[in-house]
Amino acid sequence: MAELTHRSCGSTKTGLQVVEDESTVLEQAFYDDIEYKVRVYVRMALGHGQNRECMDDMYAFIDQLIEQLNADQNPPLDVACQAGCSWCCHLKVEVTQFEVFRIAAFLIETLNEKELEDITKKVISTDLLRRSEEVSEAEHSVPCALLSDGQCKIYPARPLKCRGGNSTDADTCKAYFETGEDGLLSISAPQLLSANSVQDGLAAGTSDVCDKRERSELMAMLGEVLMNPDTIQEWVDDGPSFEGEDGDED
Repeated sequence: MAELTHRSCGSTKTGLQVVEDESTVLEQAFYDDIEYKVRVYVRMALGHGQNRECMDDMYAFIDQLIEQLNADQNPPLDVACQAGCSWCCHLKVEVTQFEVFRIAAFLIETLNEKELEDITKKVISTDLLRRSEEVSEAEHSVPCALLSDGQCKIYPARPLKCRGGNSTDADTCKAYFETGEDGLLSISAPQLLSANSVQDGLAAGTSDVCDKRERSELMAMLGEVLMNPDTIQEWVDDGPSFEGEDGDED
């Protein structure tokens, strides 16, 4: 199978003061190129029954791309995110179904039966709490169920949105966590937009092959999947629920 590759972005921007960036034509072409190549690669991988391998390739690709994009900026961008910094882990995260199945498979492989039962209950209760009207205005204060002592329990399998989310100023993130008030956030736009493009390509590619395009909030979808462990093994084995009719391009 061909490897995922990318061309360099002709113009990148150092940490912006806004989350949404009005990209130049060249930059937009760069992100469109990422989405297209990921979509084609996903179609090819899933067509060969490589669900898990496909997701691992997606994560390796985006991690390498983010590292290069941040290093290519002049001066190199100093992202504040590091182990133990978990302010953004109190926000809702949009995921695709394949990302959730990869997380579920990771949990099954790394936790014992009791730990898996406990994390399943925690995921479901976190989802219910976040849906509650009583906490809707203080949503930022509800930590992800996969957070433990400030560390992500699924870090190697964390979603694309988590890989793209970033900040160059942890104090701003902390202030939002403590007050819930929006503020200007300095970020690496290439990191954020590249991860979004990879997720868009993943969603489109899986839809092309096996009609699994829908996205949802992480806690909501993960809770449903963990309550149906047979579907997790089906996904790992590329069972009937996930087989595509044709892995070839149109």
